Amino acid sequence: MGITSFSALARLRRTAGVRRIGHAGTLDPAASGVLVTALGDGTKLLPFLLTSPKEYLAWVSFGIATDTLDSDGVVVARAEAEVTASELGRLLPQFVGEQQQTPPRYAALKHQGQRLYALARAGQELEPAPRPVVAYSVELVAFGIRDVATTYQLEDLAGTALAPYPFPPLPTAVLRVVAGPGFYVRALAKDLGQALGVPACLSGLVRLRSGQFTLQGAVPPDAPLDTVRAALVPLAQALPYQRLVLEPGDAQRLRRGQRLKNGALGRLAVVDHTGELVAVAEGNGQELRPLRVW
Repeated sequence: MGITSFSALARLRRTAGVRRIGHAGTLDPAASGVLVTALGDGTKLLPFLLTSPKEYLAWVSFGIATDTLDSDGVVVARAEAEVTASELGRLLPQFVGEQQQTPPRYAALKHQGQRLYALARAGQELEPAPRPVVAYSVELVAFGIRDVATTYQLEDLAGTALAPYPFPPLPTAVLRVVAGPGFYVRALAKDLGQALGVPACLSGLVRLRSGQFTLQGAVPPDAPLDTVRAALVPLAQALPYQRLVLEPGDAQRLRRGQRLKNGALGRLAVVDHTGELVAVAEGNGQELRPLRVW
């Protein structure tokens, strides 16, 4: 919390002593939680991890709106917000499923080669175009008046209690959100406020899970090298696909980019007889086509 995803990678790069490093989905500086990180050859996995569902715990406060849609921004609207838990609970199902969502103006998305947040900071009033996203679930976990002392116990989720960020006392919902790639929880907060007719913004966010990677298995970006090594996951285990084991000869042919006659279907993590990752491949029931090889 409080650092950019780039800064987190820089700290880990120094600790691990590697040049190639990347992550599977940015976290805003005000957020905390799981940032899936890959080192060395593992960076070739990242395109296959970006599409994994992500789970969040989000604090949405009603009565204030900001230009960034979260508590880091400048307040642009205030109003009395008489929101109830039952009213909010009836509304949430409307935000589950496939939908069109307008990203925040302060986002890392690009417009004509420039980051949206850079254009916004330069004073350009650009309204991003809506994009298709999917929310698998949006659940109301708690509701009350949020102040600097408010915490929500996450012992069943994270083994710890996490305190969201200082914010004025406001009606606040704690939501558990599971969503697909490209979904902005900040935008959800704004949209909930609009549906209720009051200003709203995101006042806290914890990413609990990204694909198979959970908060319980995460380590801080400045953790010592031994802790980082203990948290590393073998490449084949990191992929969200079924595993296919090939004999040495077929494994070598696939590594050279050749297609193989094989009856497998769908996307697969292909390994050799030792369990080492050979490729991510696509099977059509007749042949196996390598998408990325190691």
